[in-house]
Amino acid sequence: MNLTDHRKPTVIFAVAAVILMAVGMSVVLTTLRFVRDNDWESHTATVLNRVDALSTLERTAIAAQRGYLLTGSKALRDDFWESKAALPERLRALKGMIQYAPVTKLLDQVAPTIEQRISLAANTIDVYERRGLPAAQAYIETNGSLAMDVRIQAVLEEMRILEVGLLSARRATAERSANRLLLASTLGIMLSLLMLAVVYRLLLRENRDRRTSERAARDSEARLRKLSGDMEALSRYTGMLQTCDGAAELLALTSQALAGLAPSLSGTVYLIRASRDHAEASVNWGQHLATSDVLPLPSDCWAVRRNKSYCCHDVAADIRCAHVELPQPGVAVATLCLPLTAQGELMGWWYLSGRGPGPLPDFDLVLLAAEQFSLALANVRLREDLRHQSIRDALTGLYNRRYLEASLAREIARCERRKLPLVVLMFDLDNFKAFNDQHGHPGGDTLLSAFGRLLQSHCRPEDIACRFGGEEFTLILPEVEFDIGMQRAQSVLSATEQMEVSHHGVPLGRITTSIGIAAYPKDGSTSAALLEAADKALYHAKTGGRNRLWPEFVNAG
Repeated sequence: MNLTDHRKPTVIFAVAAVILMAVGMSVVLTTLRFVRDNDWESHTATVLNRVDALSTLERTAIAAQRGYLLTGSKALRDDFWESKAALPERLRALKGMIQYAPVTKLLDQVAPTIEQRISLAANTIDVYERRGLPAAQAYIETNGSLAMDVRIQAVLEEMRILEVGLLSARRATAERSANRLLLASTLGIMLSLLMLAVVYRLLLRENRDRRTSERAARDSEARLRKLSGDMEALSRYTGMLQTCDGAAELLALTSQALAGLAPSLSGTVYLIRASRDHAEASVNWGQHLATSDVLPLPSDCWAVRRNKSYCCHDVAADIRCAHVELPQPGVAVATLCLPLTAQGELMGWWYLSGRGPGPLPDFDLVLLAAEQFSLALANVRLREDLRHQSIRDALTGLYNRRYLEASLAREIARCERRKLPLVVLMFDLDNFKAFNDQHGHPGGDTLLSAFGRLLQSHCRPEDIACRFGGEEFTLILPEVEFDIGMQRAQSVLSATEQMEVSHHGVPLGRITTSIGIAAYPKDGSTSAALLEAADKALYHAKTGGRNRLWPEFVNAG
């Protein structure tokens, strides 16, 4: 064996070593590039999340501002200021992350617009608090905020598109890196049986990790898409809740929205009656596998008792609410009850069910939806109470003078169009001051309330009975001739004289009333003229001896 033969293994080993080192270096460099590409891919996904979070924060701020204008809720106003305060930091964080020049350019374009839009929203709140809702609405219509909203969403959507394209490109780069890694590993395997096992094991491990990463990326992307869709649907549902005009509309919207937000769940909304003794199933969606009582007691629900959500993973095995019935044998059913609480008041609960054993899916989503529904329901009830208080007299339950003036003008216009008559009766309780001095204000209030009930009992559904002020009352009789109005007035006159009123079981004595009558169009063609004519007639009735009508005196005695 000559020297060359001795050197040959060394040369072969050296060449093999060099080749293997080159292959190894290639593998190392390719692996590093693959990791770097994966990092860029993750970075791009994070930027997408930040863009969506910025969009959601901006929409949340605008939604809170609009909700505050509609409801006057201080909680919504606080939500707006919190969102506004968080917005600059979100913009700075997003700008610090973006390393793609076209997206950075778009962010630089839209950031001032977003800040200007939020400033306009804050100015709108200031206008609303200083000058009221009409002024705020007028300001919104003229300040260009609606166009800004469209422009902001358009630019944010363009940013998303660019980032998604960048994500696809970086994913392709990662795949190319993986392919180069596979080629380098294959060359190394061909050069050495010893390295074959090592490289083969590394290759298997790398492929397994790559597949795991791809599956994780696909799963994460799917979860992200679902979460984004759920949040968008929830945001849309929340925004529509704030514009609902009544509880019936809230319930209809909720049944439709929850069927889409949580399609695997069936639900029922229970609202507690004003008497607080029972709850009532107000709306349903889906088909419950475990049915529930239609009129349960509030104490039948563990969520109501504990004022917190209550989950039952299997109603046949766990402790279930008393309003939930057992399903058919062999059917596993999971349930979830969510209390509806807002402003310290418990208004009812949501009952949700699905196939068990639990836990039920979409728990966090329906929990957020229930919280938004509770706030919207409380706001609707508050608006209804305020609307009722604005047109009703608290003592008698009759309409107040402001409602009278608006209604009389409307009824006159209607009767004028249809060529129909109208009669206005003006009442004044005789010697009420002396009665009030004798029996005190509680006795006087009792008498006024009793007369209000008496007047209401002599009304048709289309008649309008009002407390004009003090001891004066007014009754509008649409489509009634003058002589029929006289008969109605005489009926009230006689009923008042016979009315017996007691306060705490003590009779307060009898009282009478004087009535002035005015007819449309004979005594006037406007609400002011008719009221003035009826008031003058009432004055003549009182000066003529009280307990009578005018213009035709009829002594009730």
